[in-house]
Amino acid sequence: ASLIMLANAIELRDRYTRGHVERVMTYAMRIAERFGWQEPELSALRFGAILHDIGKIYIRESILSKAGPLTPEEWAEMKQHTVIGAELLKGIPYLTGAIPVVRSHHERWDGLGYPDGLSGEAIPLGARIVAVVDCFDAMTTDRIYHAASSPDEAIAEIRSGTGTRYDPAVVEVFLAVMDEA
Repeated sequence: ASLIMLANAIELRDRYTRGHVERVMTYAMRIAERFGWQEPELSALRFGAILHDIGKIYIRESILSKAGPLTPEEWAEMKQHTVIGAELLKGIPYLTGAIPVVRSHHERWDGLGYPDGLSGEAIPLGARIVAVVDCFDAMTTDRIYHAASSPDEAIAEIRSGTGTRYDPAVVEVFLAVMDEA
């Protein structure tokens, strides 16, 4: 509950992301359970999903609330939120397992993500799970820079990114979870 409060404090900076943390956590946990995860992996994923954007606390407000495209310099700063977030969690023993999710949730299956350019199974599975649900939630939520897509449109976009942006196995489980919703 304390971590959710902390993550929600970050969301207060952006009225468009209210509830994002809870939705990402809920979907991520459902997917991990389908993969057969048990404790302590589930706790690490829960904490990682809650704190995946914690590094945004150090990103300038003008970048977080910008309606138009980011400049290359602004984009470089925004991409640092994953590294900053992972650094913030270092030294907190019960959050150690969340660090790979926080650091790697913007990596891509094809290696074109950030911050480390990891690809395929080199990306921690928890981060691959959060990547899918984070993008789905972002697409289906009104943001300052885009109107919400319908769930069907977002699912189509997730499907089209299978094997490039997203892990095909994670997408398959995500789709099964969505069919039950």
